[in-house]
Amino acid sequence: MKKRKILWDVLYPTVFMLLAVIAVTMAVAVIAGLVTGNYDINSEELHAVPLLASAVFYVFTLLSQRKQFQLDEMRFGPDRKQLQAAVLLPAVLTAICVADLLENVISMLGLYELFPQYQTVAVQAFRVQNAPLLILTTVVLAPMAEELMFRGMTYRRAKHWFGTKPAVLISAALFGLYHMNGIQFLFGFCLALFFAWIYEHTETLLIPVLCHAAANAWELILEYGIDQPARLAGGGRQILLVAEALICAGCLFFLFRRFNRDR
Repeated sequence: MKKRKILWDVLYPTVFMLLAVIAVTMAVAVIAGLVTGNYDINSEELHAVPLLASAVFYVFTLLSQRKQFQLDEMRFGPDRKQLQAAVLLPAVLTAICVADLLENVISMLGLYELFPQYQTVAVQAFRVQNAPLLILTTVVLAPMAEELMFRGMTYRRAKHWFGTKPAVLISAALFGLYHMNGIQFLFGFCLALFFAWIYEHTETLLIPVLCHAAANAWELILEYGIDQPARLAGGGRQILLVAEALICAGCLFFLFRRFNRDR
């Protein structure tokens, strides 16, 4: 019985997120269908429904799980509210660089061709979207809700039962699985390793939230500002990737030294 209790304790945030996103998406789709008479959320008329459903889902998660997070704070100790200014900038820069480098590694490995459904879903979710809603959902709401659930709850619960290193892997794997496709599993898993590591050493969700938000914002900037409608001219993209790799290496070196010093 105790094993089942432990398993449910760790899996609860992920199960909640999966069931909630399905329920909220269905509810928003039905409401949109009743209003428009069109129940095909993949149609041009309802192209904004998936993004709107995501926004509603994240708000619902933040509101409904706030009390549960507070209970977890009573179990494991309060989350620190203050930022470590010296850690914030290198952590944010690392998240930004890792996110873009990961996307390019995935592309170089040909994984987009192995998971073509990801491209279809991504296009349907983000094509010709309302810019303020897109930014609100991906840069504000998603980082807040996902960090609350996967670092603030899943990671700390897994750490309580299994220790720090297993908790990092477990929370990262569950974060990847929550995205429900192969591309985002790999992408989410790798980023979540960094988010859990930075959370462990800073003990405040504010930094992983800001790292998550910055990574999402940079991807939007690349997609809609720099890389579109054409990729960076000449060797510009390669120069950017080299710069990101160097910045990432430098920031990680700084963070490792600082965290080792603070032990």
